[in-house]
Amino acid sequence: MRKGQFRDSQWSYDRPPAVLEVWLGALFRPSEDKFNDYLIRERQPSAGKAFLWIFIGSLIGTALTFGLGSLFTSSLADLLFNLQSPLLGGSLQLSVVVFFCLTPLSALIGMIAFAVWTGIVHFFARTLGGQGTYGKLAYAMAAYGAPLAILWGLVGAIPYIYCLTIPLGVYGFALNITAVKAVNRLDWARAFLATFGIVIGVLVVLLCSSIVLLALLSQSLDALLSELFGYLGLPLPYP
Repeated sequence: MRKGQFRDSQWSYDRPPAVLEVWLGALFRPSEDKFNDYLIRERQPSAGKAFLWIFIGSLIGTALTFGLGSLFTSSLADLLFNLQSPLLGGSLQLSVVVFFCLTPLSALIGMIAFAVWTGIVHFFARTLGGQGTYGKLAYAMAAYGAPLAILWGLVGAIPYIYCLTIPLGVYGFALNITAVKAVNRLDWARAFLATFGIVIGVLVVLLCSSIVLLALLSQSLDALLSELFGYLGLPLPYP
């Protein structure tokens, strides 16, 4: 009896994890060990599966935003459900065209943005000594990213609780750091830098650009004031 139970348990562990198991576990019970467990059981985690998950999650999340948003917001309801398409003789509401065109387009854009973001994070993680692959990182990030997109769309569509999208975004970054740490075997500091490396880099570039711009403006302003006061025959108010 024990032997049979052990075989059933071992066979269950060797099987790739179910999609809902991965999504719910990564979103609501995240940990470094759990991400590693999913990666081991998946055997060959691929970026293709990750992109598919993100597309599905974004598709459902966008559909929830449009569908529920139209129920709670009168202006959105008027836009989506009361406009007629003159090109089709009024036989088809414009809402149908908007919904079935913008929803998959939004999901496609979300998938492309996810692929680019994953590549940037992977680059910084490898630069900081990470050992993971792009496919593994994409799989781990999509494990929480797809269900989070659905939850985001649901919460964002309801006016009274849409402000919760802000803590959801913060929670998403925390999950991102955990996934990067698990996949690349980094410490928390380097996982944080890998996640926010692009943000830090942009801020540094903006800061340096602002300093250079202020220096150039200061020189131009000094020259302009010197010329103006010289033309008026007045001494400069500063040495």
